[in-house]
Amino acid sequence: MASYNPWTALYWLVSGRTVGGMQMYDHSARLDRDTALMLWTQGSAWFSNEQNQKGQIKKASSPTWRY
Repeated sequence: MASYNPWTALYWLVSGRTVGGMQMYDHSARLDRDTALMLWTQGSAWFSNEQNQKGQIKKASSPTWRY
């Protein structure tokens, strides 16, 4: 079963290890934290052509959600 937890995916991208701790990739194939976070946020927005609406980590001037 796949996990859709973003923290699990970011851990894998940065460490190269599975949730069980198995080392899958050496240092040369891993990403630094900033690059991994950028690809997870901005990179995902690129796929849906929503770079100006999604994927940016910044202080919002107003909430983007409603109750």
